[in-house]
Amino acid sequence: MRQIHRRKVVTNRSQPNRSQESFSRPIKTSELRNERINRCLMRKIAQIHSMNLPISKRALWVQKMFEFFQNRFKAKQVSLDAISKDKELAERILSFEIETEMKWFLNAMNKIVSKITFTHNDLNITNILIRDQFDCEDDKVLIIDYENCGYNYRGYDIGYFFRVKCFDEMDAYFKVMDIKTIPEVEQRVLIREYLQELKKLNNTIDPIVDNEEHLLKETNFFALLSDLISIAFCLISMREFNKIPLVNICI
Repeated sequence: MRQIHRRKVVTNRSQPNRSQESFSRPIKTSELRNERINRCLMRKIAQIHSMNLPISKRALWVQKMFEFFQNRFKAKQVSLDAISKDKELAERILSFEIETEMKWFLNAMNKIVSKITFTHNDLNITNILIRDQFDCEDDKVLIIDYENCGYNYRGYDIGYFFRVKCFDEMDAYFKVMDIKTIPEVEQRVLIREYLQELKKLNNTIDPIVDNEEHLLKETNFFALLSDLISIAFCLISMREFNKIPLVNICI
């Protein structure tokens, strides 16, 4: 069941006793194809990345996630016999050499020049809400659930969001298509929106990395990482609950 979020909003500061109910709901997959909403989301991501928090700024989030996955993998093995349905998909997921891929990503990240910023790290569809009433366009969209936030490579948030944009609603599952199904021209439009917002926020702009071409490369690399992390969560669910979760990656 989709969750409805509610809060009280004062509509007139001169009359503080007057208020109205403001509702928000999870974004629909069809709305992820709305250019105005997408532009708004890219501005929101830029605002998150511009935050300066008094916490460690070392980019250890991916490494810690991989350590978490490896520990969970060792704790329990998958029993295909215990999985009641989708055995063929389960076999495909199990055939994926995930630990080899994790090692490759850790090495490759050292060669990728991507800014380390404060990041959300979990921009899945359930963490993006739409308000039914708002004062300005940027207030229409809400990003919630900062449980996994921390300092990380900025390309991960953008790549993750571009992956979410590829979701198709299908029966009991979501299917994730390749990022190239988003036309490059659309990716560039959104990346430009992100960069423009950074400049408005008076961030220190480095022309070497804060440009359209470089950020496009970052995004495509880290979109693959978001796939890898999704597969890892699938494996954990298969081990601990004997089922494949409702969000899957086509591998």
